[in-house]
Amino acid sequence: MRVDFDAKESLLVYTIDGVIERLFMLELGAFQSKLLPDQKLRVLVIVPQFGGYKSFGAAKAAFLFDSKMLRRLTHYVMVTDIRWLKYLVKMFGLFFPKIEFTTFGLEQKEVALKRLKKQKPSE
Repeated sequence: MRVDFDAKESLLVYTIDGVIERLFMLELGAFQSKLLPDQKLRVLVIVPQFGGYKSFGAAKAAFLFDSKMLRRLTHYVMVTDIRWLKYLVKMFGLFFPKIEFTTFGLEQKEVALKRLKKQKPSE
């Protein structure tokens, strides 16, 4: 699992590769202290494999992280070949029309990142 945050670009990139643990979610949430109060955010999530959550604590931490980030999100891009995750991301777009949700296949990771970087966080 890997987390990269560029405050200047308002860009969060992280990778989920396997089972999500609570410590990873806490690490992922730690970048929030670097955000300005009303700073918008673009997110790129790369998911080669998803094995679920290791514990209820990990699932709870993921839910809390996601719920806190919704008001900041302008663009959310997931790069994965996992079909049900792609459908899930598209479904989120129906529930949150002010956020642009997009998916790409794993082979299109660089294309997804370039496209996301062209989008301004305030759009």
